[in-house]
Amino acid sequence: LKGNFDRVIGTILKPLKNDRIAIRTDDGEEQPYEVRSLAQLRLVTLSYGDAVILLVDDDGKVTDVAIPPKAIDSERQ
Repeated sequence: LKGNFDRVIGTILKPLKNDRIAIRTDDGEEQPYEVRSLAQLRLVTLSYGDAVILLVDDDGKVTDVAIPPKAIDSERQ
């Protein structure tokens, strides 16, 4: 089923609040989205600047979320 949704890659600008989230896409645009209840559990732990991949349905609502692994901090090496 995930193949039926649009993938939107970006970083969190406004964390989940009142069933809504806003991200900055790779092309630099700010995009707000309504988040369906099942996807909210995955987004509630994310904050400003976190990378995210949103799966958006035909109604323009976030249905699922993929969270890419965080890059290793180069200063620790």
